[in-house]
Amino acid sequence: MTRDPSESDLDLLRRQLGDAIFEAQLAEAREREVALVRIRAAVERGMNYEDAAGVEAPGTPAAALRRWDRRFLRAGLAGLVRLHRGAPPESVRVAPRAVRDELQLSLGGVLATPSRFPPVTVPRRAGKPAAPLVRWAGSKAAVVAQLAVRVPERFERYHESFVGGGALFFALRPRAAFLSDLNAELVNLYVVARDAPGELLAVLAQHVNTREHYYAVRGMAPEALPPVERAARTLFLNRTCFNGVYRVNRHGLFNVPYGNEPHRTFFHPAAIREAHRALQGVNILCEDVEAGADRIRSGDFVYLDPPYPEGLNARKCFSYQMGGFTEADQRRLAKLVALLDHRGALFMLSNADTPLVRDLYRGFNVEPILVTRRVGGRTTRRGVATEVLVRNYSGRQGALSGI
Repeated sequence: MTRDPSESDLDLLRRQLGDAIFEAQLAEAREREVALVRIRAAVERGMNYEDAAGVEAPGTPAAALRRWDRRFLRAGLAGLVRLHRGAPPESVRVAPRAVRDELQLSLGGVLATPSRFPPVTVPRRAGKPAAPLVRWAGSKAAVVAQLAVRVPERFERYHESFVGGGALFFALRPRAAFLSDLNAELVNLYVVARDAPGELLAVLAQHVNTREHYYAVRGMAPEALPPVERAARTLFLNRTCFNGVYRVNRHGLFNVPYGNEPHRTFFHPAAIREAHRALQGVNILCEDVEAGADRIRSGDFVYLDPPYPEGLNARKCFSYQMGGFTEADQRRLAKLVALLDHRGALFMLSNADTPLVRDLYRGFNVEPILVTRRVGGRTTRRGVATEVLVRNYSGRQGALSGI
């Protein structure tokens, strides 16, 4: 198979394995990555490798973990993806075409027939990491392991404003959490995934990945749809639009063109069920970052990942909601962070590495990290960028204890 010079290792694996198999094995690879990071952290604290492996990855031989570690160091996440072929796992198989056609969503936003898929009840499995539910420009999925080892060892409750794809939340799965975002479509999707995964799967199965259907669904007014259909619309558009971009026009309407990838699988039951497990008991709100500040108290941990462009040029920032996120918003956020620090909360902030950001957070722990762009824009223009992590704590580096 000839490789495009601009193609990443993961993109090449996707072409080799096919979407359904690749997505299932990528989720497994992310679990392996988190286990390896935790083992390394335990070893740094003085534990021998075999004992650390038994605690962080029970049931997996230490020799296999060492082999994964070598592949991860050599090839990154792509080195942890299993390469065998075969039929997709049962959890990611799409309903037969005849069934999908019969259940196809009418273009007026009304179901053509009642759902044949019963609601799914999934018991919670505490501590199992889950992959992000949506593709999201600015997602921290590529660096989630770096973020996880910088989370405080202990804290009371977890707060994440600007939740977006929620990569850190889904990797950590803290027991007490508040997630918020101003994007009403995203918030509704998370609420439905938390409360009604079976109904969401039933409606999502009625969509088909064609240009005509995409533009018909994009043209629907989301606020006129019931919550489950609205969530299915969001997830369908997210998985089939151009490069996973979420962008709205000045009227607040989603306006990203069709991705022209009819082979792409948008129906991922396993991902929805894992998100359902991770979101149990989580408070999910549609609100501005300042609106939730009053509930943050001493001892809580706050992760902030505002929608920033390189250079803080607002015109280049993806418009996740009307108005975007401007330099004035950056200054407003810096004042809020200072208030949380004064209150005794622990915070970690991802932001652009610019003179303005470094000046706004002077006096805090500012650490540059390299981030690979994987979603949004043209694939040939993506690459590695420098961002900063800002924290008001230092010292011990490790993932949440007890998860």
